[in-house]
Amino acid sequence: MTGAKCLVCNSTSPDYGAGLFIQGNFLCDCCEEMIISLKAEDIYYPFVKNSLKKIWQAGSIRPEKRYLS
Repeated sequence: MTGAKCLVCNSTSPDYGAGLFIQGNFLCDCCEEMIISLKAEDIYYPFVKNSLKKIWQAGSIRPEKRYLS
């Protein structure tokens, strides 16, 4: 299989080996490296954060509520 679309940059990867899947969503290796080095004050931070929210909004991951006992 080829042609996975990156969740962040929406580019098409030539093969799945050049990135990773998070709950069925593809993240290309370039965006993975950018996320690793990203700081909260970087201009791209809000965009990347909103792109990654799509993982939870799709319903594939449900954040659990944690309660203190």
